[in-house]
Amino acid sequence: MKSDIDAPFLCVWANENWTKNWDGGNHEVIVAQQHSDEDDLLALRDLASLFQDRRYLKIDDKPVMMVYKPHLFPDIRRTVETWRTGITQHGFPDLYLVTVDDWPDSPQHPRDIGFDASYEIPSNLVERSTYASDVDHLDLPADFAGRIVDYEKFARHHMGRPTPSYRRFRTVMAPWDNTPRYGARAMVQINGRGDAYKLWLTQVLLDACRDHRPEERIVFLHSWNEWCEGTYLEPDGKFARYYLEQTREAVELVRDALVVRKGGDAAIAATLLRGQREKDRGAFQVVQATRMQTHWAYCDAVASQAEADRLRVELNVLRRNLERDERAARDKAGLERLIDAIHRSTSWRMTGPLRRLVTVLRGH
Repeated sequence: MKSDIDAPFLCVWANENWTKNWDGGNHEVIVAQQHSDEDDLLALRDLASLFQDRRYLKIDDKPVMMVYKPHLFPDIRRTVETWRTGITQHGFPDLYLVTVDDWPDSPQHPRDIGFDASYEIPSNLVERSTYASDVDHLDLPADFAGRIVDYEKFARHHMGRPTPSYRRFRTVMAPWDNTPRYGARAMVQINGRGDAYKLWLTQVLLDACRDHRPEERIVFLHSWNEWCEGTYLEPDGKFARYYLEQTREAVELVRDALVVRKGGDAAIAATLLRGQREKDRGAFQVVQATRMQTHWAYCDAVASQAEADRLRVELNVLRRNLERDERAARDKAGLERLIDAIHRSTSWRMTGPLRRLVTVLRGH
């Protein structure tokens, strides 16, 4: 706010407890996040001063506000109504609210909770089909229980994610390695030195130009400096400026392709075509993963049906046995009543022999 950096910015509210969970070791709360009606108004008031800055990102004059975990609010729809009503008091027509698309198992339409759009967190969607197939050369420790992911497969998978019916802003990330946090339980992405990142970013930039109007052509990079998760664009001793340079090349490639349009450089066309091919492979990979999940679900359904049939047969057998036992019990009870009646009879001459027989039977 106090700098002279002429670059757009926006805020993401990481509305969760601040815990010592950064090392994956415990859940000790340092500062708790308690949502309330008062808290909603205070948050809006504090953010309004940022919204007034000319550099703050706006769509149709609406400040863009992103919320990390809307599902933690006791009533997010009421919060949204409070914000949309309150923002007009600060001179804005409305808010442009963006939520995370990849928290719930089945993504919901942002409008279901009163939001305008969503954004991706690729690290939350790691399909088994993106796991590395050959890890013997990595010399992993014996206690390693994490996941080794092939970054090329991972990037291709996310390039091929189908476009939803609602507005979703795409996110690209460099390879991930959160061993600083989780040690032997980490997720590590290998095979990231090629140009998968650049192709992924190029394709996402092209998709944003194709699918969104100018004010909504937003692409996120995850992340600039997420050192504990091992994904960052800042230079380091291993990759130097590699991913920064790939980012610049992707942006320039798309810019040149959009400016030239006709008679463009063959190298640009070749890279764009390759990016499209990788996206198509990713889409096929997504379809295959969905097909496998459907197959597993079908197998589970067949197994459940077979188990239900087996239990139904057992139930019928038990029911027949129960009915038989009930009949036998009724017959036995009737016989006992007859025997008791005979035993209590006063017609000694007629029932004497039977009484003696009953005594002998009961004795046995």
